[in-house]
Amino acid sequence: MPVVRPLLTPGEVAEATDDPLLRWASQALAPSYPGPAGSAWRLGGAVAVVAPGLFRRDRIVLGGAGTDVVSARNLFRQLRERAGPSFRLTASARLAERLLAADEHRGRLVSWGWMDVTTPQPGPPGADSVRWLSAEELPEAADLLRRASPGSWLWPGDPAATRWAGRWDAGGRLVAVGADSWPAPGVSLIAGVATCPTARGRGAGGAVTGFLRDALLREGTAALMVDSTNDTAIRVYERLGFRYRALASIEPAPVPAGPVGRPGTSSSTGSS
Repeated sequence: MPVVRPLLTPGEVAEATDDPLLRWASQALAPSYPGPAGSAWRLGGAVAVVAPGLFRRDRIVLGGAGTDVVSARNLFRQLRERAGPSFRLTASARLAERLLAADEHRGRLVSWGWMDVTTPQPGPPGADSVRWLSAEELPEAADLLRRASPGSWLWPGDPAATRWAGRWDAGGRLVAVGADSWPAPGVSLIAGVATCPTARGRGAGGAVTGFLRDALLREGTAALMVDSTNDTAIRVYERLGFRYRALASIEPAPVPAGPVGRPGTSSSTGSS
């Protein structure tokens, strides 16, 4: 009978699975991880990483080799009990759906997308006008984010961001930004991409994303998260060579209204 075995390093996770999502989550095992230390486990063909604070959520990132749903289900149950209620599942949409259907607990699925690219791609127009920002320029990047993307999951000064890139217009105004963030060995995430509202539709965001893509490809895989309903962004990223993969979380179900008629609540915030 398969036994749950610990995976102690990002290298051991990479040996257990070639899934870039799990390899990205394995950063929670590295000493440099900007949050509480995580853990990783294997049961049969299933691999899971328990990652506190990964991309703003306490996550159990789970993958199964082939159709080993039984192992994935058993591993998820054990880790959920150990980790506690703040941890939510992150997995492929298909696996999350099967686990939710097979499990007794109440919950709901929240879907979004993971996109990644592993091979060099043609440079997008305008990428040669993008450069890394200096520390002195980060306040300008934060101001752009406040105007263009106030709900951004990443901001200058966050330790999860290793470096920020930006593009300026002909008048010397910063019009688009993005960051290399949450890096794992061989996989890094592009986040915090935003374009000044008056500069949208001119390729500035795509140029910054392409610049970041090329920088991360020199080190392995470049990845990003995207709202599953944001067709415009998905098309831009696909033109840059990124491939879409549907992900989902199992979120706690809303609490039913109490006897005095107060509305139920849910702990879910955000889309991923």
